[in-house]
Amino acid sequence: MTKLIGVLFSVFFLFISNNIYAYSNSPHEIPDKLTMSFTGNSFKTYLNLLAAVNIDPGKTITEKFKKKFRINGKYIDKNGSEVLFKGKARITGDWKDHIGKNGFSSLSISLKKSNIGGVTNFRLLLPETKGGIYEIFWSSLMEEIGFPVPLRKYIDVNIFNSNFTFIFEEKPEKEFLESIGIREAPIVEVDERQFWELNKSSNVKDPVSKLVGSFFYQNKVKNKDFIKNDISQKISLKAISLISSDFKNLIIDDFNKLNKAYASHGLNWHNRKFIYDPIYNDYIPIYFDGMIYIKKMKSDCTNFNLDNYNNDVKKKINVLNSMYFDRTLKKYNLTNDMKCIAAKFFNQKISSSLTKIKAIEPIKFNDKKAISSLEVKIKKQEKSIRVWPDIVEIKPNDKLVYRLKYDDKSKVWEKNKEIEYKELNKYLIGDDKPKTVKNFKIYDLLSISYPFNHKESFNEINAINQSLDIQISPNETKYIKLSASNSIINITLQNQKSKIIFYQASFKDSKVFIHSNANKSEKINENLVRYDSRLITSCASFIDSSVHKTFISSLNCQLEDGLNFLRTNGSDVSININNSLFDGLDADFSTLTFNEINIQNSGNDCIDVSAGTYNFKKINADTCADKAISIGEKSLVAINNAIIKNANIGLAVKDLSEVSLNSIKQSNVEDCINVYQKKQEFGPGTIILDKKINDCSVKLKNGSKLVKGKSCMKVEKNYFYNICIKNESIQVAIKKPLPYNSLFYLNVMDGKTKKIKNLNSFIQKNYKATCKVNEPCDLEVKIENQYVNMGLYDNDLGIYSLKEFH
Repeated sequence: MTKLIGVLFSVFFLFISNNIYAYSNSPHEIPDKLTMSFTGNSFKTYLNLLAAVNIDPGKTITEKFKKKFRINGKYIDKNGSEVLFKGKARITGDWKDHIGKNGFSSLSISLKKSNIGGVTNFRLLLPETKGGIYEIFWSSLMEEIGFPVPLRKYIDVNIFNSNFTFIFEEKPEKEFLESIGIREAPIVEVDERQFWELNKSSNVKDPVSKLVGSFFYQNKVKNKDFIKNDISQKISLKAISLISSDFKNLIIDDFNKLNKAYASHGLNWHNRKFIYDPIYNDYIPIYFDGMIYIKKMKSDCTNFNLDNYNNDVKKKINVLNSMYFDRTLKKYNLTNDMKCIAAKFFNQKISSSLTKIKAIEPIKFNDKKAISSLEVKIKKQEKSIRVWPDIVEIKPNDKLVYRLKYDDKSKVWEKNKEIEYKELNKYLIGDDKPKTVKNFKIYDLLSISYPFNHKESFNEINAINQSLDIQISPNETKYIKLSASNSIINITLQNQKSKIIFYQASFKDSKVFIHSNANKSEKINENLVRYDSRLITSCASFIDSSVHKTFISSLNCQLEDGLNFLRTNGSDVSININNSLFDGLDADFSTLTFNEINIQNSGNDCIDVSAGTYNFKKINADTCADKAISIGEKSLVAINNAIIKNANIGLAVKDLSEVSLNSIKQSNVEDCINVYQKKQEFGPGTIILDKKINDCSVKLKNGSKLVKGKSCMKVEKNYFYNICIKNESIQVAIKKPLPYNSLFYLNVMDGKTKKIKNLNSFIQKNYKATCKVNEPCDLEVKIENQYVNMGLYDNDLGIYSLKEFH
């Protein structure tokens, strides 16, 4: 069969937002079933806690009933392998509806070993506490529109030979952020401790306290593991201070509009959660805990007729139904009212992404005069005493934290004592101890003063057939929204702290030259944090951008990465990088096809890519202090030709990544290929070596796999399936149930006559005969030239998606 060569991907998904910087659909592959058991005395502990909750007169489940106990379990993964896990669990939920009549409760689980389909921290919720299938529908709808949503799906759990159905709910933490294409950043929510203390007091016959004056909405960082160093502390301070000043009235127009009518519970001030994105200096709302108004949905949809909507809306409904079907144990399809609400939303123009990078302003948070109006009246016998919360003053530039007490006589705040700066994290995550007056807890309020002094500039530039010279001043970060076509861009970074950020940019048929005038005699402390207060790591970053038929060069970068691509799509990209202090090329959450890459003299890895789809035609990597090529975090990669000289490791494949390698030449490389698992939330890697490769040793660890045979020349993936282009075939691996009535679409153009050969019927026949979810479908197709397009097709609705191969 004629070989498929020179393949170039151009991807267009009609059923996924055409915004190139929209947030990704969840890649987690949660099993439909798992078995769980309690270890040691844990089951007895659990039963005692359940009994104690049931006899407690209060309406809520307080912290004293949420003690942890040990669990373990197992499930069968998508490959048919048994996966063992263990960790700790506790009762979860605020209200007692989380204690079920079946003898079990909702559970919060943190795994210490392994993961559940890519998740290590999650909750198993009784379906009736969240509206059952309607919660699965709404969370899937918000995700498909493009908002960040922790994954929710039904899961059957066998506990002591009894089967229970729970809602599996991913916790919004680090692995959630990275699964949707966002670097680890603060997740901000209200600190509810004072709220629940007041609630507890008001539910007893003789309440001990009353809060008077203007209520203050104190916030905290939910994902405490983000706060690792001084810079992440300052980012966290910025996150909680910017949003806290007007948290109750924070408006995210489209998100609020969509959820207000049918899921407004999640919009309550104490239920809201936001991702603070330091790059954009803005907030992204997370859909969480909507408590869907089912009756209103039904009453608003009595006259619904899907035929009144166009084919694009109908296709989106089918895609949503496929997602919903998969997440309800393949038992349910969308109801009429679900289709009605989804069609109404899909028919609107909705923005789900940040569109503008905001300048960083100094922080001056908390007006002491306003706080002085906040007081607590505590009943003591027949009299009441007045008590004010303390203020914890934080000055990060001076590394000072101290406590202020309010003097009712002088009406001023007086310094009470200094607090060790290392205690700051407790206040950021809401883990500080309250003061107690007559058994009533009163929590501190934060005051933050931080004069950010960043040298930043912002431009929007259109460059068509132009030559641009861009100078970046010492210590300056320049943000440019650039549209470049057939242009040459010369960039000079005037010292090692100068940076350029291209965001929401477009490059086509252009050349970009980046030169750093860094003083190499100035030594860099390798222990310093390698990202700045925007989480930027590189001399030159391409963020939420598209790059096609473009050459990019980087010289003498003295930061973490010579070049960094973040959430960027690209094809026919050529790279030249010399003399990077650490990594040469870094890419995250991107889909990129590289033509030729030349990298010399990197102080760490020459190439480091993760969480994306990457195709490399040719790699030349010389003098890499650690790895020549590092592939991680569930990436799908094809490398046609790699020439590697002078490196500790030639190719590292880790954390559920799958790499096809067609040709490799090496010299002075200690280990040719290492394949392993590094991070708990992932799994072992897979290397597919062309059968002609004989002189490259492979070290396998943690159950990683080596496959010898025909490797992929090009790869691509989407929510539903992976594509592998080989010399003589196209291979498709189905990951999720396809949209209703859709099949594969494949056309080939004859190289001589230029006529289209419609092979759709051939593909449909093979699909029906051989393809199943999680199994490869080998479609041996004779290709007579270099043009193919394929995707999903519906006879009535038309093309869902189209991929062109040249």
